[in-house]
Amino acid sequence: MFCQKRVSNKPIGLFGGTFNPIHLGHVAIARQAWKEFELEKVIVMPSGNPPHKRNMEIAADEYRCEMVRLAIEDYPELEFSDYEIVKEGYSFSSETLTEFSQRYSDIYFIIGADSLFQIEQWHCPKTVMKLATIVAANRDRHAASELTAQAAHLEEKYGARIKFLHTPDIPISSSEIRQRIKDGQSVKGMLNPKVEDYIYKNGLYYEIRTN
Repeated sequence: MFCQKRVSNKPIGLFGGTFNPIHLGHVAIARQAWKEFELEKVIVMPSGNPPHKRNMEIAADEYRCEMVRLAIEDYPELEFSDYEIVKEGYSFSSETLTEFSQRYSDIYFIIGADSLFQIEQWHCPKTVMKLATIVAANRDRHAASELTAQAAHLEEKYGARIKFLHTPDIPISSSEIRQRIKDGQSVKGMLNPKVEDYIYKNGLYYEIRTN
């Protein structure tokens, strides 16, 4: 666990996800957030045991962690964390943010814009919106009017601080990558070449390897 002393007053980004696998779109979002909001760094964190994906087959933790490391190792502004991997039990954003807020006083929590419509069903949503500025990346291209209305609702009800990220248009999804690999199709241009090589060397997604 982190010590109680705050070691940084500069804004940092926190970007969690299953990363099953991490792809070029994920990396582009993290780097854009770092640049657009002038963050000290963005911490990229594979989720350990996400309750909302408990019925989904997910590659083993060691594989997902190594793929994240490979994907971001050439970008000093991005930092890997295995906090949710080593933590016992389900991974709740409210608990992760509570822990990281002991170390960082200004957290930008990067999520997909679709999560703005789900966040009230999360574990302790008040805590999430209290401890972090929410950065919504509109990868799914929700209508601007819908997003603006939902952001206004969350700001009024919870005092949320919500910013929208100008995301690059990279139409890639992890589910599509897994299916293409399973079907023997090319995934070039969708993954960091080191991640792609790692997947093939370890036989990932032909038959999902789980914990």
